[in-house]
Amino acid sequence: MDIRLTYRVALCLLLAFLMDSCQERIIFDFGNIERRLVVDGFITDSMKQHKVRLTYSTELMEPQYEENATLIIRDELGNSHFLTYEGEGSYVTDFMAAEEDTRYKLLIYLGDSLFETGYEELPKGQGTVLEVGYTPEERLLVSGNSDLVDEEGVRIRGTIFREDQPSYYQWIIEHWFVGHAWQAPVNGWKRRCYIKDYDLHRVLLSEDEPGEGQSSDSYDVELEFIPISEKTWEGFVSRIRRLQISESSYEYWSYIREQVENVGSLFDVAPRNIYGNVFSSITAEPVLGYFGVYREMTKDIYISDTLLPFRERHYDCIIPPKITPADSANSCEDCLFIGAEHVQREKPDWWK
Repeated sequence: MDIRLTYRVALCLLLAFLMDSCQERIIFDFGNIERRLVVDGFITDSMKQHKVRLTYSTELMEPQYEENATLIIRDELGNSHFLTYEGEGSYVTDFMAAEEDTRYKLLIYLGDSLFETGYEELPKGQGTVLEVGYTPEERLLVSGNSDLVDEEGVRIRGTIFREDQPSYYQWIIEHWFVGHAWQAPVNGWKRRCYIKDYDLHRVLLSEDEPGEGQSSDSYDVELEFIPISEKTWEGFVSRIRRLQISESSYEYWSYIREQVENVGSLFDVAPRNIYGNVFSSITAEPVLGYFGVYREMTKDIYISDTLLPFRERHYDCIIPPKITPADSANSCEDCLFIGAEHVQREKPDWWK
């Protein structure tokens, strides 16, 4: 999960811990907030390095990371995977994959304290095939001036195939695109970059309950709508990762989604106490956060304006005034300075 969403989730969890009534006038003294550990991470059945992030809920302006913990993922047979710290509160495993009929737990050694989870295992069922697609369409959206405008774009969808037992899913979406420095030479090395956009800051969940009288064995769910822009001009990728999660994990993330969507208004529903499956083995006190063991499937959707039935668009860029030497580093003349989470000149190995 992106660190900004992790931080926002941590804030929601903290507010949920502090507020147990909307009937009283509450004055927050943020300088005296209790320092609480927040755990966020999971492993899946995909062979790769998995990540667990540790942060604290005390800093409201900047996230505070835990950098000195020892993390171990241990299975019920006693096999252990030690995690390595990589920065910004993130700890990564070696290359591993969760296996069938094996349960795993997370242990966090922090000074004299030990935090852990109970044993978790892959959700029941083998997981259905992941199918995704897109449909060009126009829809009314609210502009920055609060006006309704027709917006051309594509609707991204995922297909849910029903199983014999209830199934729960979390969707994680990354956006990559070809960015252009429109004032750089057309064939120059500063013209085109491959860019990972900022995180979407959303919690996308799906639930499927088998039942009688259902008209089909599958149905589509809308995952997002992508407006046409210069990001889609040459190449845009929606990288869709579907996690099949447990019922308890689904309930936890449903509460998180509710609080993330509600934070921001005095008239929002009061946050509830939200705890996950991590606790102190000394005091048995719950810790904020969740560690899961999930099934994972990933697919990419490639979009280009040339493949869409919309009007042709042209883009340009106005070079800013070059008052100081530093002003020469601008996104009009060098794509490496386009604002994003990650920018690289080289084409990723997985890009078609």
